[in-house]
Amino acid sequence: MKENIKLQFYQTKDNTILNAYDNIVFNVIEQQTLHGYKSFLLCGCEPQVGTTSIVIELSIILARLGKKVLILDGDFRRESANKRHHDVAKWGISDYVEDPDVTLQECIYGSNIDGLYMLSSGRMDNQHARQVLYSPRFEKAMKILKKKFDFIMIDSCALDTTSDVLALASFSDAVMLVCALNSSPKSKLTKAHQQLKRINCNLIGVIENMVDMKEYESYMDDYNYYNLSADARKGKAREA
Repeated sequence: MKENIKLQFYQTKDNTILNAYDNIVFNVIEQQTLHGYKSFLLCGCEPQVGTTSIVIELSIILARLGKKVLILDGDFRRESANKRHHDVAKWGISDYVEDPDVTLQECIYGSNIDGLYMLSSGRMDNQHARQVLYSPRFEKAMKILKKKFDFIMIDSCALDTTSDVLALASFSDAVMLVCALNSSPKSKLTKAHQQLKRINCNLIGVIENMVDMKEYESYMDDYNYYNLSADARKGKAREA
């Protein structure tokens, strides 16, 4: 692993949002405890729903709980120059798959978070994505990674942009769909669910992102409680 090259990951400081992520992490850990799952694929039902940010936040929390976590960039279609961290993490999974002289160890990068690592999609021509995903070396890589890491969090492109996601889903222990509350059409969610069901993948839940804070208040009895000062918390407790 390239421990000398540290990718920089940053976590939100909003405690209300962190609490929501904590709830997801609890469910992820529970799935591992109950079923032994290690690899979790997150994909949007459509583009621009914040899947990458969610993967990073969940991975940071897991790493800070003492887990050894790998973020695997499973979006092979976007240009590398447009991806977060690809200016540093130039080698990736596609380089390992296509070049027998490249080791998997060379493609994994450390980060500023203890226990958190990243494996990018690599420098591959995005027209060859399917060849990579269906390669025996890709399957071999996933088996090796599951032995090395406690959790593999796979960040993929949206389901409605390419069928690559379905191939990745077949290598994943569990899948979580991401949608934008109030903007992702129900038809997109329905279609995404049908696509995943058709290949018999293990869909364990849907994450609603981009929630309006005023709406979130209706879901959480103690909305913003953790962002209050100690005195304000005492006052809120007395009101209750």
